Amino acid sequence: MRLNTIAAVLLVAAITSAQREGFPTEECSNCLNSIEKPVQECIKTGFSIGFDFADEVSTLPADEKKCVCAEVLSSKWVNACRSICPVRMTDSLYKKFETAKPQCAGVSAQP
Repeated sequence: MRLNTIAAVLLVAAITSAQREGFPTEECSNCLNSIEKPVQECIKTGFSIGFDFADEVSTLPADEKKCVCAEVLSSKWVNACRSICPVRMTDSLYKKFETAKPQCAGVSAQP
């Protein structure tokens, strides 16, 4: 009986690890969407931050740049999403945030 319990615990750990390395769960998708939603609501022209926003921040109008930079300069998503999303997704998003940060220098973090 004890061996079965240990095997079950190891199986759950393996599945959890595989999920973190692979495809996002619904919970992860919801978390990532919650990062984008406030920005999308703030931006009026339909600009989408998606996963390609990092190279576009500097070309945005001032008001829209404030929206994006407010999110980029915030670290709330790190703790919220990194613990439930695949590592490859959060690492990629983190790198894009880091790329965008210099473009937010001098921009108010308040949208």
